[in-house]
Amino acid sequence: PMVSFCDIPISRLRAHTEFYGCYGVGLCRERWIDNGVNPIFYVSPKSKIKPSLAEMLAKERNNPDLRSGTNAKVVLAHCKPLKGLQKINGEMKEKDFYAECEWRFIAWVDAFDEENKYGFSLTEAQFNDPKMKEEANNERRKDLRGIVPADITHLLVKSVEDAYELVR
Repeated sequence: PMVSFCDIPISRLRAHTEFYGCYGVGLCRERWIDNGVNPIFYVSPKSKIKPSLAEMLAKERNNPDLRSGTNAKVVLAHCKPLKGLQKINGEMKEKDFYAECEWRFIAWVDAFDEENKYGFSLTEAQFNDPKMKEEANNERRKDLRGIVPADITHLLVKSVEDAYELVR
């Protein structure tokens, strides 16, 4: 699992809320930087970095050094295409991901032992097994950062009435 954040400038907030919804929580970026959150790397379809990333990951698939493989997967987990399809309310829609200014926190897991049965990533079969996916997510939850009230800088609501309701 990972925690994702969007660092949306207020001038672009309308487009973001029209796509995702009208509610949000503004957080203190500095605290999250201190906790290991990092902006992601957007990859354009014809860039030279795309085949380099694919080659790096392919080499690591058969590497017996778990730490090296985990390093490659951490880099890949911080990458996203510039644009693509995303399911919203059951419908696939085209999305300019670059406009999201996404940041991510990814839990580090490089050992297979009693505590970390699944390692850093799941196979497709494990991911498609709801029980295994839930077990793997629970295994990593201890490493994910929680939000505390002091982290919150803004609350975004749809209307003035919603603001009054939130305060109440």
